[in-house]
Amino acid sequence: SVTRLVILDHIPSNYGVVLPVKEIVKVCHRSGVQVLVDGAHALGMLDINMRDISADYYIGNAHKWFCNPKGCGFLYVDSAHHSLIRPLVVSHGFGSGFTAEFLWSGLMDYTSYLSLLTVIQFWRHYNPQKIRHYIRSLSREAGEYLVSQWGTGLLSNIDHFCGLMLVQLPAGVLKKDDAISYDDAELIQNELHHKYKIEVKKDTQSFFISI
Repeated sequence: SVTRLVILDHIPSNYGVVLPVKEIVKVCHRSGVQVLVDGAHALGMLDINMRDISADYYIGNAHKWFCNPKGCGFLYVDSAHHSLIRPLVVSHGFGSGFTAEFLWSGLMDYTSYLSLLTVIQFWRHYNPQKIRHYIRSLSREAGEYLVSQWGTGLLSNIDHFCGLMLVQLPAGVLKKDDAISYDDAELIQNELHHKYKIEVKKDTQSFFISI
């Protein structure tokens, strides 16, 4: 089989690390493979430059770190591929160019779209670079504090994280020496989530708390 398209996260939500998407895109393009980047957690957390990343496609949303109401997202398509991409709904903009074809999809709630301008003005007022730096510094401070208190570590090098960070929980959570089973992990994950509103990632070896 021949690989035609590589799909990857800019920041995987399960791990919180910032992937080197620019370098990955270069490797894929050398082999003639197109790349689609899922940037769901990138907008608001990173300074995104489409030309610098050079991905064929980049998708994201504005309701996570960018703090816009849910329902507003974006799709970037390299101009070389505009003829390949069409909206699911054929509407008034058909035949009027790439942007026009996606602009109006018929009867739907456009409230989140209309809110975007106010959110952008908010970010500009408070300086996007300062906001991103503050988010990262809070995450780093919390991660380092938990590591020092629990005597554990992070899922990866601290410089690989941005706003999301995964800190390993201390040993003995289950008070047994056996390897953690999936059922064990799910039991504790559900307890922490429903009772304390703490989101914890699980695997078969250890627990990581997501902050």
